[in-house]
Amino acid sequence: ERLAMRLFSLLTHGCWYCRSKTQCLWAHLRGMNLAEKFPPTPELAHAYSEHAPVMCLIPLFDRAIRYAQRSLELRKGFHDTWGQGQSLNFYSCVLYAASRYRECVEKGREAVRLLERTGDYWQVHIARYQVAASLYHLGQFQEAIEECRLNYHSGIELGDEQASGIILDVWARATMGVMDESLIKVELARDRRDSQGTTQVLVAQGISLLAAKECSQAVESLTRATEVARAAGIQNAYTVPALAWLATAWRSRAEEVSRYAPQDRNRMLRRAEQAAHRAIRAGKVCANDLPR
Repeated sequence: ERLAMRLFSLLTHGCWYCRSKTQCLWAHLRGMNLAEKFPPTPELAHAYSEHAPVMCLIPLFDRAIRYAQRSLELRKGFHDTWGQGQSLNFYSCVLYAASRYRECVEKGREAVRLLERTGDYWQVHIARYQVAASLYHLGQFQEAIEECRLNYHSGIELGDEQASGIILDVWARATMGVMDESLIKVELARDRRDSQGTTQVLVAQGISLLAAKECSQAVESLTRATEVARAAGIQNAYTVPALAWLATAWRSRAEEVSRYAPQDRNRMLRRAEQAAHRAIRAGKVCANDLPR
């Protein structure tokens, strides 16, 4: 039965990155309900930590935070150092999705400290992403860029292709697209089965193309990003930025059109407006990109 709990946990992770919200919720709740039939176990603490980010899909941020705290308390009771780091990591994911950036930086950095001690660098990379993204939204761009560089090089060194890919979307935003294009090309060339990661790399490419004034190609990249996420049924704090940036790309494309072609210009502005409306609706899941 404990093995079944762990397998449902792993299935939840797979569904988060590659499947729909419904499938992710089913896998997670099936495992958590099974774990709750018994006295507290490490599997229950892990299920509660996962319940936190999963509830952000609905979104129920207050409930998510309560379960992250419950998970952390259980892990402290088990004297589980790695578990405390993992709970703090997912706690930081919730705080980022809820736009509570300063708290996210605090929890994320504590997660990194504990997880580095126990050698789980996949979890370290996830926690450091939350820190970098929160610093970006706080306007602390240089600090965000430093975290991005650290995460990227750590991902490359340790062979964590997800870490080296997803961090590029924060890096591109923090630099307004002014970054080494070869980094993006390398990540785009990878054979990714991770729809969320693919979306994030395409967002980075789109922002980089906008900085280079290649607006048509930026529209193509960001449109593809939104289509990859939609086809997989994924809508979370890491995929919704594609919609807001797509609105920017269409508006920038419209600005390139000659004043003697008002029909083309208006068509592109309508596309920008449609993307903006979609981004505003997606703001119910995560409001981080509503200002854009």
